[in-house]
Amino acid sequence: MNQELVKILVDEDGNDVPSEEQQWCLADPSPYADTARVLCSQQALDHDTNAKWASKLVKRGGITCPKCIETVKAFKAIKF
Repeated sequence: MNQELVKILVDEDGNDVPSEEQQWCLADPSPYADTARVLCSQQALDHDTNAKWASKLVKRGGITCPKCIETVKAFKAIKF
């Protein structure tokens, strides 16, 4: 299964994100409502916002955001 990664270039307020702060985050694979969101910040990923982002699909890896990595590890640690 492919995972969508996003890199926020301009935030929801229309502010440019400095290149040294841009990270590849996981797009929430199970969004609620009608809007996709970034896993770590829950920033909206739709065209009704001022945000601009780059995206890519990966089979595995590629996340560079520490908060997203921490969240993924927490989910993986859950034993069913």
